[in-house]
Amino acid sequence: MLRPGQPAPVFALPDQHGVTRSLEELIARGPQILFFYPADFTPVCTAEACYYRDVASELAALGASLVGISGDPPDSHRRFETRYTLGLTLLSDPTGDTARAYKAIGLFGLLPFGRRRVTYLIGTDGLIKDAVAQEFGISRHQDFVRRAIRALHEARTAKTQT
Repeated sequence: MLRPGQPAPVFALPDQHGVTRSLEELIARGPQILFFYPADFTPVCTAEACYYRDVASELAALGASLVGISGDPPDSHRRFETRYTLGLTLLSDPTGDTARAYKAIGLFGLLPFGRRRVTYLIGTDGLIKDAVAQEFGISRHQDFVRRAIRALHEARTAKTQT
């Protein structure tokens, strides 16, 4: 897993609509919570994506957004997003190059079964601000997002007071 202060590796990947999204484009809009997950439609990944869907508007109000990355193709992401009304950008990384760059590969580096559940907070400066990994559950990821929301809120409050 990458550590806070490290530069976030650049990427350009297709989303669920086939539109290529780059890290530069995403962070130009504001801080990003970038989450790597093993696969669409699996029970834990579905619970994780639905949790992120439920907090997306709170993050948006703070100028941040969520982007998910897995090895599934854009058409699978589109069905996944539609079925669960996620409203999230889901990027396709079939080669695993982006997952490798973000240290989101486990189990001897094998794909697709070696994808890890890793979440990063990336600042508009392109640096990793915080990170968490939890393979078989989402509670640490939920705590991570709650911390990120608090930190973003505190940063916004501090900025308005100066």
